[in-house]
Amino acid sequence: AYLITKKIPRQTGILWLTIGAIPFVINFSRTYLLAFALASGALLVRTSLREWLKITSAIAAIMALLFFGVNLAASRGASLGLELLGSRFGAISRPATEESASIRQALLAPIFVTIRSFPVTGVGLGSSLIFYHPVKRVIAVTRHYDWGYLEYLAELGVVGFVSLLAFLAVSTAYGWRAIRTHRLPSPFTLGAFAGFASLALMTVTSPAL
Repeated sequence: AYLITKKIPRQTGILWLTIGAIPFVINFSRTYLLAFALASGALLVRTSLREWLKITSAIAAIMALLFFGVNLAASRGASLGLELLGSRFGAISRPATEESASIRQALLAPIFVTIRSFPVTGVGLGSSLIFYHPVKRVIAVTRHYDWGYLEYLAELGVVGFVSLLAFLAVSTAYGWRAIRTHRLPSPFTLGAFAGFASLALMTVTSPAL
């Protein structure tokens, strides 16, 4: 946001973004990429399309170079990581082919059982789920629901979940109003709004919020 609105020297901003992108590409995640795309789109609000294209293209190029570089280093020059991209995105349509996707699918049934058992008050924060592990083929226990909003509904119940959604809605409206009512919105407000949008999307598969 600071780069797009030219509130920070370009070299400084690119340096910090490059440093920040390193853990992003090491801990590669489809959800991160989708959240990054949504946040980038949110930054287009009340900003120059030309600057937005320049900065987001530069960031995407940096992330791609870092991703290929990390995979080349980790594989000692044997792989660019393209097979990782193929397996991760292929698992969207074929969840059984990847461990994390198949586990996430297996967790849905016990999550809905929990929600139906404690619909109003929920089971409380830090609760566990008992499920059939599709890879190890054993009954397992986990505290990782892997479905953020469903986890909130199961742990907080309808009352807590609706309260949380109301808080998020008010926060979103406040951020949007702060951006729309200023001729030149603050880059901090704009960046916070984009970051909030990315966290809201990430919460589909993790309790990011």
